[in-house]
Amino acid sequence: MSIEENNNKISELKAQYAEVTQRKPSIRKSPLAKTLLISGENTREFEIFRTDMLKELYPQTKVQDLLAEKLIVCGWRLRRATIVEKHLLNRQNAITEEERLESDVWDGNSRKRIHNIKRIDLAQEDARYLAHQQIELQKVMNKTLERLRKEQALRNPQSTSI
Repeated sequence: MSIEENNNKISELKAQYAEVTQRKPSIRKSPLAKTLLISGENTREFEIFRTDMLKELYPQTKVQDLLAEKLIVCGWRLRRATIVEKHLLNRQNAITEEERLESDVWDGNSRKRIHNIKRIDLAQEDARYLAHQQIELQKVMNKTLERLRKEQALRNPQSTSI
């Protein structure tokens, strides 16, 4: 092999190495992700969320695993409800074509909304439903976390739980 061929091969290997090291490691989809995630939700974000929750909750038994899983599901659904709420309120606060054409509504070219926040209707059925869902999820999370901490205290009375 000539020096030129050798240098080309080295350059090719360096390029392949750079490509491989820049890729994010693949995350295997957990069974929980397969049942919980909806189309368009990011598996990587969910698995990071799940891993962080498991590190924080530190389940040691099957019962604690089930309680931790319930907390993960509720936490992810609460996160989803917050995103849906944001999009719903942004849609209510959307700029109409009439407003777009009026010159006094806009602040120069920045296209900033000035007074339309008043049009958001929290009494609308969708907004009420979302608020109800968020409250119920928070209640379930609080009860489940309390039960998990009691279970952990029963299993390991020497450790101090939060």
